[in-house]
Amino acid sequence: MADPAISFAVQTIGNFLIEEAKFLHGVKDKAEELHSELKRIQWFLKDADANMTEKDRIQQWILEARDIAYDAEGSLEGYAFKFETWKDGGFKNVLKRCVYILNHYYLRHKVGLEMEALLKKISKLQNSFQAYGVRAVMEKEASSSRQQLFLRRIHSFVQDDDFVGLETDVDLLVKHLVGRDHKVVSIYGMGGLGKTTLAIKAYNHPSVRRHFDRFAWISVSQQWQKKDILQRIWIKLVPEMNKNIGEEDELIKKVLMIQQTWKCLIVLDDIWTDDAWESIKYAFPTRQKSGSKILLTTRNIDVALHIGPDGFHHQPRLLNEGECWDLLKRKALRERYGGGHNMNENQYNEVEELGKKMVKCCDGLPLAVVVLGGILAAKNSLREWEAVHQNIKSYIWKGKSIGEGKGELQKILALSYHDLPFQLKHCFLYMGAFPEDADIPVQTLYQLWIAESMVLKEDRVGKESMMELAERYLEELGHRGMVQLQGSERPGMITKFSSCRLHDLMRDFCLIQAEEERFLKSITYSSEEKDVGPYDSLYGSSICKPRRLIISMDPEDVDRYAPPNKEITKYLRMFQLMVRYSYEGRMAKAIKSQLHNFHMLHSLSIEGLYPNHSSISFLTCCDVWKLPKAIGELIHLRYLSLKDSYFVVFPSSLGNLKHLLTLDLRLQAPVWRLPNILCKLKRLIFLYLPGGNNLLPCKLRLHCLSKLEVLENFGDDYCYTPDLLKLTNLRVLLVYWCKKLNNFELIAKYVQSSDMLQQVTIWNGCEPPIDDKRMEVLKQLLFGRSMYCLHVNVAMWKFPEFESNSLSSNLVELSINYCGSEEDDNICETVEKFPHLRDLRLLSLPSREMIFRAAGFVQLRRFCLLDLPNLERWVVEKGAMPNLRTLYIWRCPKLEALPAGLQFVTTLEELDINHMPSTFKERIRTPEGQEGEDFHKISHVPMVTYDFNPF
Repeated sequence: MADPAISFAVQTIGNFLIEEAKFLHGVKDKAEELHSELKRIQWFLKDADANMTEKDRIQQWILEARDIAYDAEGSLEGYAFKFETWKDGGFKNVLKRCVYILNHYYLRHKVGLEMEALLKKISKLQNSFQAYGVRAVMEKEASSSRQQLFLRRIHSFVQDDDFVGLETDVDLLVKHLVGRDHKVVSIYGMGGLGKTTLAIKAYNHPSVRRHFDRFAWISVSQQWQKKDILQRIWIKLVPEMNKNIGEEDELIKKVLMIQQTWKCLIVLDDIWTDDAWESIKYAFPTRQKSGSKILLTTRNIDVALHIGPDGFHHQPRLLNEGECWDLLKRKALRERYGGGHNMNENQYNEVEELGKKMVKCCDGLPLAVVVLGGILAAKNSLREWEAVHQNIKSYIWKGKSIGEGKGELQKILALSYHDLPFQLKHCFLYMGAFPEDADIPVQTLYQLWIAESMVLKEDRVGKESMMELAERYLEELGHRGMVQLQGSERPGMITKFSSCRLHDLMRDFCLIQAEEERFLKSITYSSEEKDVGPYDSLYGSSICKPRRLIISMDPEDVDRYAPPNKEITKYLRMFQLMVRYSYEGRMAKAIKSQLHNFHMLHSLSIEGLYPNHSSISFLTCCDVWKLPKAIGELIHLRYLSLKDSYFVVFPSSLGNLKHLLTLDLRLQAPVWRLPNILCKLKRLIFLYLPGGNNLLPCKLRLHCLSKLEVLENFGDDYCYTPDLLKLTNLRVLLVYWCKKLNNFELIAKYVQSSDMLQQVTIWNGCEPPIDDKRMEVLKQLLFGRSMYCLHVNVAMWKFPEFESNSLSSNLVELSINYCGSEEDDNICETVEKFPHLRDLRLLSLPSREMIFRAAGFVQLRRFCLLDLPNLERWVVEKGAMPNLRTLYIWRCPKLEALPAGLQFVTTLEELDINHMPSTFKERIRTPEGQEGEDFHKISHVPMVTYDFNPF
């Protein structure tokens, strides 16, 4: 398979030759030659990752080729960007023109030498290929296929007496297999989830064996052959006729006929692609009444939906801690009092305690438990178990139960990774940059992908934005079972999902793979670890050249921070520093002194960098917390985030970052000086301005930012309001409360006239309730027809009244904060009429009573009641909220009881009750665990969270 780094470089250089040709003057021929030679390297290494016999040597070739690819891309990009910057500077006098000519000649000569050196490296690498007969790699595809098929057979890993926790899943599958409703039944999900094991249990279930007449189990694998699949199906269905099988066309007719004659169950295990199905689909009957069925397992739900659009599709859940321990016990302690161990009863009790601790690291993944169980089964003493406990994760990864090399679990997860298209491989590896167990905000993730050119313009469909394309990438990773998508899809929103996350073991694999490919290195300073190790082991040597570096630490770790040296920083494409909480300015000085060394940086994040308030002084702010001029030298920069940091003065050189796509200035302090240079950053797509009371001497001009899609913290105090009318591509707008009425009217006019705008937030902080004129403007926003999402954080005496034929037809998400009076019941009467409202949040309202009428809130999926200090009574009539899925009730101290009408909301799946008085909670469940008088109202809800403790 193609190496993603080389594929990206080939793609990027190819795009450069087309899009930036005018800036490649004097080096274009060399660039084209370099592009051509890299494509040849890509061809030589196409299947190198899959080759097992020459793995070490081929891996070294891949690493060398990656470095060449990265350096080639950086050299060309740097030349083009500097040439562009100089030309933009203009030539107002003869002296400047002479300087430009000399600079250009020097730069062209320098880049020419760099390209010559890279071409020599490529030639040397190609000679090495020929010396070792690298073309033989291409001939070993079949053995790779056999290896993967071997892995599949081995990984039906749970023996009959080891099956734990998924009995109800089997019953559900059996029900649909013997029922009449679905011709196709699928099991999908990430590697190691137990899909094949479930399929085996259902396949061998007595009810299934009685229901069907003939059976066939086929492992498809990634390297499938059409005739081979058909032959194996035929031989399994009709073993007595395994001679003179015939050619493909004849086989299709035979397999089809036998399924029409008999009730057959055919299992397609581990099918990866739509193409595999398309090649054999005519061998399967299309009529439902034939009685034959297909059971399939796949990592990709899209494949399941393609094969059976009307089928039953099931994703197995992760095991809970009790089930994990039960499974581990069966694998590792099968002969508890038998021979083969050196432990007495007390030692066995200690072993069980260790086992319960270790199994938590498996995070519910059945394969991880089985791998751990296989390791522990061979440990016959308490001391050996303690050793495994000390190195639990490395033991899980390095289990050698199938041959040499990578551990079993890593091999299984690697199958999913190596099946990805090259652009998705880098997108997946990039997710290792986020903290462990953290929800990854998808909007930030997309911006980083786009900044690093991982989202390819060639993949766009129609007028699809880069953000929408990035969303498709993430969705594909989710469908392949590699990423857990969070937050239900929200029609009309700029992002379908609120966040995503990696399963802990998938993240471990991600970091291992990222470091192996020199793609990314993550370093966490921990106060618990006194020694972070030698410098080279911390950052990697300059020979290894990690391309992306993430450093996170607590304040107490600042003194131990060892900045990466110039030999490391000059190769970095991404640098991210995350410091939790506050500390002195020492770190700021260290980072600032390094900025000029980050020659190739595309993404820079310095987040959470701010001082203890006791140390803040005028001199400190002017000196330490000033962003240095060197920031303007990072001409490759596409992403710059200073979120939650304490920078108060910005240099005019910030305007040199002409290729910046994302700028996040949501800082911890009011900005004192920000030159009016944002309008120079014409490629900006995402702009987050400083919020709060800024001390800017002049208003910022944004009129040139025509590509802007997201603009947050826009305020008329520090922005020129008419500039909004020039931002024709804006999709998300967050407005700080406008003090001038005419500016507010202008914003409302813009919002109503925009065809692109989807999400709007109006925020007025702690300002007094708005007057009647501003109320009229707010009504225009609330009842406008173009809006999908509106957040209103505005103090008002009374919520606007509904006017017939003026209600928004598109609004799907609404947040209302701090409005109305205790007697104002107009909010619910108005809001319940929004026809497409799916997400409603009511915060800090003074209402004493709320009534949700029958047939109100017909499309509502998610409802949040937060911080309602006066709410005493909530009535839900039968028929209200007929589609509600999730309900949050937080901090409503006077609410007496749950509404009786909740018992009729049969769609409710999740109820979260938090920070509520004990009298309210005891009506649901008593301290002794008994059902309270209100429990019947929510007894049908599968998941109830009660002050963060599920019951």
